[in-house]
Amino acid sequence: MTLATNHLGHYVLTLSLIDRMSGSEPVRIVNVSSGAHFAGAGVIENIQSAKGFDGRKQYANSKLANVLFTYALADRMRGKRITVNAVDPGGVATNFARNNGLMPWLKHRLYYLKKRQLLTPAQGAETIVYLASSGDVEGITGKYFSDKEEKKSSVASYDKAIQEKLWASSVELSGMDFSK
Repeated sequence: MTLATNHLGHYVLTLSLIDRMSGSEPVRIVNVSSGAHFAGAGVIENIQSAKGFDGRKQYANSKLANVLFTYALADRMRGKRITVNAVDPGGVATNFARNNGLMPWLKHRLYYLKKRQLLTPAQGAETIVYLASSGDVEGITGKYFSDKEEKKSSVASYDKAIQEKLWASSVELSGMDFSK
């Protein structure tokens, strides 16, 4: 469920629209990830089994999948005037993680409150809108952004072998791919 919700749905939707987007150049694809991706260890291996399930680890891996997918897709879109970038919106004051129980939700909110980085939903959307519309980032692709600035993503996110493993897993699970 975590991988399907946070990655596969985006993968399928994006690939379903590529042909249509290609005729509407220039196009910008913005994948919303999270700083949690830094805790990701790679592609989710046990997607068919609940054995050893750890929601936080799987969430981190699914957010890493967003960044891996961004970089792999950006490579595949080179020369097509389709840019693909990932964004960390920051700690947004929503009910995110509320379904994990009261304590995890409170920890999430307190973490960002202590850092004085708890954002309103409108503030959390600023970098997403910036990437989708600003002339400042026109033509920039295959990057990770936070606070309207390009940042380094996790070491694992740049690993081409992991990117291709995720792509192959996504093709297998969804039955969707396209020619490079």
